[in-house]
Amino acid sequence: METEHISPQESKLTREQILLNNPAFQRLCRGFEIYQKILQDPGTPKGIVIDRMHTLQQEVWDYESNINSQEKKWGGLKKHKKRGAEEEKEDPGKLFLEYALGQAEAGTFDKQGFAHKADELYLNSWLLGNWEHKKGLDENTGLIYLNETLAYHQDNPDQISIHIPPTSTKKEKIIPNILQGLKALAQDIRNGDIKAKKIKLKSWLLNKQLEPLVRNLFGDNEGRLEFNTSSNEEPETISTQKLALMYNGQSLDAYLRHGEMPEVREVVLTPDDLSHFDWEEQKGQITQVAA
Repeated sequence: METEHISPQESKLTREQILLNNPAFQRLCRGFEIYQKILQDPGTPKGIVIDRMHTLQQEVWDYESNINSQEKKWGGLKKHKKRGAEEEKEDPGKLFLEYALGQAEAGTFDKQGFAHKADELYLNSWLLGNWEHKKGLDENTGLIYLNETLAYHQDNPDQISIHIPPTSTKKEKIIPNILQGLKALAQDIRNGDIKAKKIKLKSWLLNKQLEPLVRNLFGDNEGRLEFNTSSNEEPETISTQKLALMYNGQSLDAYLRHGEMPEVREVVLTPDDLSHFDWEEQKGQITQVAA
């Protein structure tokens, strides 16, 4: 996927600066900064922490690679004639990760160097393409975006699932965008534009702290909604946990220090539940709690 953001004719911002200004890139960098800090803390069992971080990075990259086509995966890498035949055989993603891990382990990781490495490996388009979403169908993933933050997938004729992929959305806009997306979803179901008897939400964001507010969103004063903890053995749960660790600093810190995986919970809604959806009264409180 090519984007206008990395055009050689860009006059105000360089390709590296565009990455540095991207909220998703900043969150990705934050993970390596946390890793670097933990390794520098006295008493850290470095071997265990290093093994956890290396395993996480490889598994996440494998997951991302599997859901993307080769053309999107490397952002048109082979179009760059400066790279030799032998260089093109190397895995840019592997080189990218090895650089970040090595720099953090040496205590020299910084955002500027990471952005430079991404540009050097021609990964800018691929990274931005994974983070910058437009309303409508993403043919690479099969997700249908309601806005830049929230998407859904038609699992079968009777059920859709809600997804919150990594996004360039600024932190303070993520929760409002999720709520706006749910509002649009409710309207589309009422209008018959989306067919679904069940709407599945599965996320590490459905934590116990937010549960009362989520219930209020859907007018659930009787406790009709069931919040279930997902099994850590399910592939969907594992992929959700890995992405949480990549983009949420608090979850990553707990994982690297103690081996704790983020809890993933699931709730299944009906069109009737969505008919009670009212986000205006709750959005301020939810945004404050989730910040």
